[in-house]
Amino acid sequence: MTTPLNSLLELHENNEQKIALNARLERLQANADFRELVLKLWMVDDCARYAQLSQAPQLTPEQREDSLNMAAAAGHFKRWMAVKFQESQVALNMRNDLSSEIDELRAEGAE
Repeated sequence: MTTPLNSLLELHENNEQKIALNARLERLQANADFRELVLKLWMVDDCARYAQLSQAPQLTPEQREDSLNMAAAAGHFKRWMAVKFQESQVALNMRNDLSSEIDELRAEGAE
């Protein structure tokens, strides 16, 4: 049986993991190789080429579809990172309130 305290502790742990992931993502984005290789070379240059290839008449329909999917992959990755940053901000905003609620339940003798 899940108690209110256990639910809050689980939420607290999930929030801490999101906060830790945010720190790792920030370090990754600060890395010059990541910015050059992934954010510029792949997400801009290669994806633009894939988008152009998706309309090349000499390719098969499957190859054109693959090219378009590769071009879209950068957008999916960018969105994923944005969601993870947003989740971590929500977790940071909840951190103090959640800790206070846990402390209150413990003070009341909850297990």
